[in-house]
Order: sequence, then C-alpha cells, then structure tokens
Amino acid sequence: MLKIIWLLTLFVSCLGFVNPAQAEGGNAELRTGVGANNDAAVLMGGIGVGYDWNLSDELFVGVQATGDLNIDGFGAMAGVVRAGPQLVSGSKIYALAGLGVLTDYGDSTAQLVIGTGIEFDIGKSVYGKIEYRNFPLVGRTSADGDPGAVHQALFGIGLRF
Repeated sequence: MLKIIWLLTLFVSCLGFVNPAQAEGGNAELRTGVGANNDAAVLMGGIGVGYDWNLSDELFVGVQATGDLNIDGFGAMAGVVRAGPQLVSGSKIYALAGLGVLTDYGDSTAQLVIGTGIEFDIGKSVYGKIEYRNFPLVGRTSADGDPGAVHQALFGIGLRF
C-alpha cells in the first residue's frame, strides 16, 4: 500500500512539469486495449496518425486514421474527426465521429463510429490517451438476437510533430 501511495504522490508532483497543449500539428501513436461486442471481448493493438488544428486557445479540431487488430483476425479501422476543449494542464477532452470498417474473419462491414477521449501531455512532444469508441452495428444482431455493437476501450502513447 505504501508503494502505491508513493507512486501516486510522484505522479501528482510530476503534473506540475506538464507542458501546455501542443494541438497544432501532426501526431502518431501506438494503441492497445479491449474490443468487445455482445458475444466476446478481445485484446487489440494498433496505430493511429492524425493532424490537429487550433480553433482558438481553448478549442481544437482534428482528423485521425486508425487501425486496430487482434490475433484472431478481428480488426477495426476508422477515419474520424475529433474536436473539443484544450485544458490548462495541457490535456484535451474530445468527442469523435466518423466512418469505420470492422473485419471479422474476412467479413468486412462499413459502420459509423462515435466516441470520446482524453489526451494528456507526458513531455514536450509525447502524449498519453484514453479513448472509448462505439461502432453501432446498424441492421445486425448478436448471436443471442440483441442489437449488435462493437465497443473499444483504448490506451495509447504517441508523439507530436
């Protein structure tokens, strides 16, 4: 327990050294997380590239292309637009929407993708992120007859350039 308290104290003290948001420019990231539907959950890994623009000191908008796969052949690729506020600490909170392609054992389906996330500076050009994505499977149902959807909970680390 003492180690956990020490690590949390170290983490909080490091927040004072976080750089302001660097929203304008390109970015590339490595991602990992869980993809799940009504039937199963799988571990996933992938990449993302994008570009963000400052709309003001408080707001940004960006585009991003991502690809996530797992060892069993399930994949999720998406092109999204994201937008939201830039926080004082160098963090960004955003909503995203776009189009995606889900691939499951060779069967590909184009789908809407919506989601939300938070991005935070780790260093001058390095950021971390936590993101949730939902692919509502319009017109499809799961094995037990429920309306289908694929959910992704992702964690990533990336570079801004």
